[in-house]
Amino acid sequence: MNPRSIRRLLVAGGAPALARVLRTTRGAGIEVVAAVPMAQAEGSWFEDADFAVMVSDEATQRGSDPRELVARAVDAGCDGLYPGWDGLGRHVLLAEGIQQSGLAYVGPTTRQLVAVADRTVLRNLAQDLEIPVVPGSDALTDPSQAEAWLAWTGLPAVVKAVDARGARRSVRVETMEEAAAAIITAAKFGAVYLERSVVGARVIEVPMIGDGEGAILALGDREATIRNEHRVLLAESTTSDLSGEVRGRSHGMPRRSPPDSTGMEW
Repeated sequence: MNPRSIRRLLVAGGAPALARVLRTTRGAGIEVVAAVPMAQAEGSWFEDADFAVMVSDEATQRGSDPRELVARAVDAGCDGLYPGWDGLGRHVLLAEGIQQSGLAYVGPTTRQLVAVADRTVLRNLAQDLEIPVVPGSDALTDPSQAEAWLAWTGLPAVVKAVDARGARRSVRVETMEEAAAAIITAAKFGAVYLERSVVGARVIEVPMIGDGEGAILALGDREATIRNEHRVLLAESTTSDLSGEVRGRSHGMPRRSPPDSTGMEW
């Protein structure tokens, strides 16, 4: 289905996703159906939607059975489904289920979701696209290999599970003792990925959007440096005191298909 033919859209990404979607759909003649978890049924965040359907609390969690959301969308007469950008937005089985049902999936392709779920694959794609990356390891399955890599590369470093779907959080370590404990924890989810930590770095995000036909647009930039653990406490947009040169390079990163890859457009 061509996304431009969507006339009724189920939004399953919660209040933030619904608020952003409504800004666009109001002027596009698209009706919005909010998927409301039972635990949030007493709230008012979904009142601006045209319709609302109740779903189980589990239906909106990462790794959930995709059939419930798809069935609710079909029953509500929707022709598209938007899962948001967090856990559900990374749910490969949900993306596949939506597409198999004949609904339009408003999100990345399943091949892209599979690629970004593996941190080493994502790193290789970035390098193919000539995007600068910090020193990082291959997928390591032996804790002694991981410790040897850190001893060779140096600290501080960041320890992560290769599979971003299993454990999204990363752990910054400054000593080999901290690293050993973090590696054991990450290894519970499979192979381990390590990379150097850049001390004092600012976190500048450049959201991008694509139409699925090759057109990609940078939606400005924002600073998300102020955090508590892994939660952003303050996001500033547009980023202050960012030079025009850096902003131009960040917004214009190569967006061609990397050679010898899956052929995906990035």
